[in-house]
Amino acid sequence: MIDEVDGRDDAALVAAVLGGDREAFGPLLRRWRPSVLRLCRRLLGPGQEAEEVAQEAAVQAFVGLPRLADPARFGAWLHAIAANRARMALRRRRPLALDGLPADAAVVLRWGDAAPTPEGALAGREVHEAIMAALRALPPAQRDAVIGFYLEGYSYDELAELLGAPKSAVRGRLYHGRRQLRRALRPLADTVLTGDRSRRGEQAMDPDALVDAEVAFVGRMFFSSDRMVMLQEREGPRRLPLEEVDATTGEAVERLLGQQRPLAPSTHDLLPRLVEALGGRVEQVAIRRLQDEALYGEITLERDDRRVELQARPGDAVALALAAGAPLRVAATVLDTAGVDPADREQRRLRDRREVERLRQRLAGRAAPPPPSPIAPPPPLDPELRREVEDRLERLRAALDGFVALLTHDSGALVAWVGHGDEPVLRRYCQARADRDADLTQLLMREVFPTDQVEAVMFRTVGLSRVEVAITGDHGDELGKRFAERTDQAVRELEALLPAAGR
Repeated sequence: MIDEVDGRDDAALVAAVLGGDREAFGPLLRRWRPSVLRLCRRLLGPGQEAEEVAQEAAVQAFVGLPRLADPARFGAWLHAIAANRARMALRRRRPLALDGLPADAAVVLRWGDAAPTPEGALAGREVHEAIMAALRALPPAQRDAVIGFYLEGYSYDELAELLGAPKSAVRGRLYHGRRQLRRALRPLADTVLTGDRSRRGEQAMDPDALVDAEVAFVGRMFFSSDRMVMLQEREGPRRLPLEEVDATTGEAVERLLGQQRPLAPSTHDLLPRLVEALGGRVEQVAIRRLQDEALYGEITLERDDRRVELQARPGDAVALALAAGAPLRVAATVLDTAGVDPADREQRRLRDRREVERLRQRLAGRAAPPPPSPIAPPPPLDPELRREVEDRLERLRAALDGFVALLTHDSGALVAWVGHGDEPVLRRYCQARADRDADLTQLLMREVFPTDQVEAVMFRTVGLSRVEVAITGDHGDELGKRFAERTDQAVRELEALLPAAGR
């Protein structure tokens, strides 16, 4: 950006300041102060505090200027400093009152061209107070995102930079902020903003409302041939796991997701052809829930302007949607009750806490653990060979931005590992998995792969051994392809090493 008066861009001005010309910092502040002050006012409200925070941000930027990696991005850097200072101020203070607003600031809604009546002005103030209270009730991270996106007009990318958070986290904060605001302001919409008072309550969520979704990935269940199909809502962060999908259906979903053609058509490939041959089409597939029971798939078929709805197992319904190219949707009530937001750390912690307690109770109440693995453990690696194996694992972990990478043996032996973790816990986890002790394995997994840091665990086999990598980033098709490419190379290298150790 070029200053209208000075003419030098940000990078040149930063270089001048660092070269000893302190006066060059003035044009930088004149250039960016209006938008920084606007940001502070949006986050903190009008008043002296916003001015002070903007000034603090300017001082911090001047002092920390030598640490700015990219001088051309001074503006974004200054905004990020201001946003951080504003968040700190929000955390320090109690919920704000409206004392600092001008006397007429509460009348923010325009009911018409005429001047508001006293009753209208009072209603406007009540509306404003309700909206401000709902905004202030949001957690600071969500409030920053909502104000920045809806009031300040920043894009997802700009907010991610200003708030110092990944774009996926910004989307999650906006989603949860909207959801909390919707709940808080529902009475307001029903009693004040709805013109026809007889229609109060019509805005409540339709129990039959459907949300567009897609298949995120297919995973394997513990010690079972079953699969888990993970659905992802298209316009939001939530996911819905469909568990205990049989192996044949799970493999079909995985193949259809990758657009791979089978050697011979399976039942899942033939079904849409049969529907088409009979003159019909699959209009949509929906995942719903029976009252207090399991999920089921609802397939809507259309023929000659007539519609027929059929029930099916969720996995079969998803496979049909992929094979027929039909829209896949999930009931909003199902997502509300069973959906999970990967970015919502608190939700994940609560869910894990409940699952850990359930697993501990099951472990305490069982008669005896499963019998140990009958496979004999391999001889330990000599130090030089172990270093070579760890080097391959470290390269694989680094390439995938992994949390930890393991090489384990089917006997339960931990052959080698790199990354984060506690070795005794890792060894217990490997032995529990080899013994097919499902409950203990799931319990230990939460220590080995903490859910607030690990998004997915991917693995490949090497003879009787297994390469296992915990991924910290978002799981998706691109990561799956990269994992396959990297592990192919790592597996070839490990296979060349391991026979020398008797594997």
